[in-house]
Amino acid sequence: SLPITWGHNENVLWRTELKGRGTSSPVIYQNKVFLTASSRINTTESNAGDANNLTHHVICIDCTTGKYLWIRDIQVPSSPQEQHEEVQQQRFSASTPVVDENRVYTFFGAAGVFAFDHSGTLDWQADVGSQTDGYNKSASLILHNNLLIVNASVESESIYAIDKYTGIG
Repeated sequence: SLPITWGHNENVLWRTELKGRGTSSPVIYQNKVFLTASSRINTTESNAGDANNLTHHVICIDCTTGKYLWIRDIQVPSSPQEQHEEVQQQRFSASTPVVDENRVYTFFGAAGVFAFDHSGTLDWQADVGSQTDGYNKSASLILHNNLLIVNASVESESIYAIDKYTGIG
C-alpha cells in the first residue's frame, strides 16, 4: 500500500541532490525517473547568476537507488531578454518532459525541443522559435501517436506537430 504520511526521515526510500533548479514534474518510465533543471554559473540563493551562462539539464535517475544514470547539459545562447523574478527562481525548466518506449522529449522554450534515447544520446533537436517574453516557459509537451505536440505560443506564436522519430515538424 502507498504511504499516507511522509517526512524528512519517514517513508523515504532515497534522496538525491539535483543539479540546478526547476519546476518541471518528474516522469517515471519503467525503472527511470526523468526530469529537467537549469543552472547558471556563479549562482547563490540571493543571486541568480550570470544570465549569459545558462545551462539546461536533462536528468535520468534510477528509481531503485536514486543514483544518476545520466545527465545531459544543453548550453543556451546568451539572450538579451529581461528576466523577471519568477524566471530567476525557476531557472527556465518548468515544462514537464514526456517519455515513450524509445525517448525522453524535453522543451526549453526558445532553446528548443530535444529528444534523447533512454541511454542519454541526443537523437534530434528542433527549433520552434526564438521569441521570449521575460517569463518562464511552462507549456508541457504532448505525445499523440507519432506526433509530439509543442505549444510554442511565445517562441513563434505557433503550435507544432513534430514527428517523434525525426524531429521534423
